[in-house]
Amino acid sequence: MTAGLKFVHEHGGIITLGITPSHPETGYGYIQFNPDESIDEPDGPEKIYKVKTFAEKPNLEVAKSFLASGDFLWNSGMFIFRADTMMDEMKVSLADVYESLMKLVPVLRSKDFDKTLEMVYSQIKSISIDYGVMEKSSSVYTIKSDFGWNDVGSWDEIYNISEKDSEGNVKKGRTVTINSKNNLIINDQKIAALIGVEDLLVIDTDNGIAVKSLEQSVPVFEKIFGVTASPMEHVADQKVNVRKLHLTNCDLELLEGTAPDSPISKFIEKKGEGIHHCSFGVNDIIDKLYHLDNAGINLIDKTPKTGADDMLIAFLHPKSTAGILMELSQKKN
Repeated sequence: MTAGLKFVHEHGGIITLGITPSHPETGYGYIQFNPDESIDEPDGPEKIYKVKTFAEKPNLEVAKSFLASGDFLWNSGMFIFRADTMMDEMKVSLADVYESLMKLVPVLRSKDFDKTLEMVYSQIKSISIDYGVMEKSSSVYTIKSDFGWNDVGSWDEIYNISEKDSEGNVKKGRTVTINSKNNLIINDQKIAALIGVEDLLVIDTDNGIAVKSLEQSVPVFEKIFGVTASPMEHVADQKVNVRKLHLTNCDLELLEGTAPDSPISKFIEKKGEGIHHCSFGVNDIIDKLYHLDNAGINLIDKTPKTGADDMLIAFLHPKSTAGILMELSQKKN
């Protein structure tokens, strides 16, 4: 941090702190630096490297290649820069945002500042600094950093950093585990009981969960929640078998693919068993889809189709919902 502050004070430019990767992580963005273009800090061991490019979250094979190359760092999203440097960058890369911000200069320290700020901010387009400035600038540098950073952007990371019992379980809330290992349980309301299971994620919420075998999985969840699952239903359009557990405030839906090209079968092949989607009940699904489409939300289904329990369903694309597959559902009547 000290080296970065000293560099931008003396030379300008933008420093982004890159984390030395410890494993091929697919949940983080990456920074590629140029090992042949570095600046040695005379007062410390740190080297400051010129950034070549930024990479989005990769798949596992690409992440492994990043790690093997030795010139990629995890993108921590932490930056060091002078205010005048960032304003100069925005003047070039985000001219409309720059012009809006400059409207604040005449009213600084005046009684009109708060009102002007609210007006200006409401008109500025939403864009991250990564896309708006960092990926366009030719004056971005990085410092290799290693200070126990974790993005905590996935359930895997929450499990990794949480305190575990002697069997590797992370238990938050009213939880009982018997002959169960390496599970993550977050439960604030009801008692969650896990019996003879491993590598489960149990969160007290309304989720659809993808499983390889309903025959093996349903008894486990029945023991956990103390309820009997509904009879199996086959949804031909989705190529899935479905059984539901009707809980106090939500339904838990267990989904089993019936063909290799089923969305559930593909999901399990790629990611393994786990939470597949979150479902939200609506009163008028057609109206809701119309308004979401007009609001720029990417829809998988622009018109509803029939799902389990003869419900009308439609999915929103994860690209528009922070990587979470979301379903809207409505009773036909």
